[in-house]
Amino acid sequence: MAKHSSQTSKKLVPLQAEKYSLSSPTFGRPKMKEYPEFISVLLKAVEHFGIDASEGIYPKKNELVAYFMQLRLSTGSLISLRQAQALATFCRPAGAMKGGNKKVKREG
Repeated sequence: MAKHSSQTSKKLVPLQAEKYSLSSPTFGRPKMKEYPEFISVLLKAVEHFGIDASEGIYPKKNELVAYFMQLRLSTGSLISLRQAQALATFCRPAGAMKGGNKKVKREG
């Protein structure tokens, strides 16, 4: 049976792959993007309410408005009613922007 040395080399060896250093600290790390503040607010609402366009999952507009109005912006101010209404509109499907309840076709 072969004996293995108990000492290991602790020398760092940079790996190279055509113009790319695999030992770079940023290698493989996705580029972080900073979004405008209101886009971030919209994305937080999508996560908070579990909005899923492919499944047709959308909260009521008044629920979204109430949610947005309790958020504070980086300036320290709260989101205004008009801003909250606009943000809520943009979280809803385009068909829901017409307003009113959907028409339900009755059977019979």
